[in-house]
Amino acid sequence: MNGALGGDLIHDGELGASLAVAAAALVSALLCLRALLLLPRDRAAAFRQLSASLLVNLLAGQVFTFVVNQFAAVTALGMDLALLAVVRAESRWLADWAKHNLGA
Repeated sequence: MNGALGGDLIHDGELGASLAVAAAALVSALLCLRALLLLPRDRAAAFRQLSASLLVNLLAGQVFTFVVNQFAAVTALGMDLALLAVVRAESRWLADWAKHNLGA
């Protein structure tokens, strides 16, 4: 096994893609951590951060993940899309709840 999958990043033909995946994962993780910190105080803001985290992973990370490992990328894409649907549904529910109960 050669390249990133074999742990040989120095001789990896897709080193740039591997670094881009790592950068997108880092940004996504930081947004997710921020969402976790916001969750007790402001659920709506926390879910917006989770949505942003998933979008970073989908729009930046997945593109380069397909270059590095197509099989893993397809699985991760499906999971990310399912999670994004759940997070967006919860965000809409929270917005509707606030609109009806708080008059916002």
